[in-house]
Amino acid sequence: MKIIKMYQTRKHNYLQGVLSSEDNNCVYYKYWFYNKLISNNSDQSKIQEFYTIWNVYKGQFFGIIGSPCKLHTKYMYDVKIIKLIYDFVLCRDIAKHNYNVIEDVEKCEFCNYIEESLKRHFKNGKYTCTTGSPYAFCMEHNGYLNKFFNLNRLSSLSCKYNANVPHNNQCPHISEQVTVGSIPMVSGEKDRKSDMLNEVQTKGENEETNG
Repeated sequence: MKIIKMYQTRKHNYLQGVLSSEDNNCVYYKYWFYNKLISNNSDQSKIQEFYTIWNVYKGQFFGIIGSPCKLHTKYMYDVKIIKLIYDFVLCRDIAKHNYNVIEDVEKCEFCNYIEESLKRHFKNGKYTCTTGSPYAFCMEHNGYLNKFFNLNRLSSLSCKYNANVPHNNQCPHISEQVTVGSIPMVSGEKDRKSDMLNEVQTKGENEETNG
């Protein structure tokens, strides 16, 4: 958990102009945490075990973060869908490029997975996240993801992935599943993401070992 401290002194701010520094710390931590759950093939019992520990010690973390960092994903299918969206968000210079997450998602193979996952929560095909929604995706959207895309855009999500067409043409930013420590890398952004995630893993793990 000491990984949060590291981001308070980072020279690079990957979400500058989009989120406050306190929000950045929370987003970075959650991305790291979701990746750990997925790469370690965690089952539901492991997620529940984490939340039990989190509820006991979260007061200490709030003091480090500066404002409450809320974790909403209590089920693995929520972890996977939110992690996929953060894959895009954290690997693009959103402030400078006016990046549209949804346009890229439509071109990728996992678009169908996202579509099916959303249908678990939104039975009528219209995606609306009201204030106080009990759904993990909605709570994440209302707190952070709404700064990156309009939820209404998901209502007309049109998956364009074609297995018969070279993957590079269909998904320009995730051309291959190249991994560093089981973390998906993004074509054209490998150095940027590798720098961020290597620092997260190496320093975070060293701090926990030494702390």
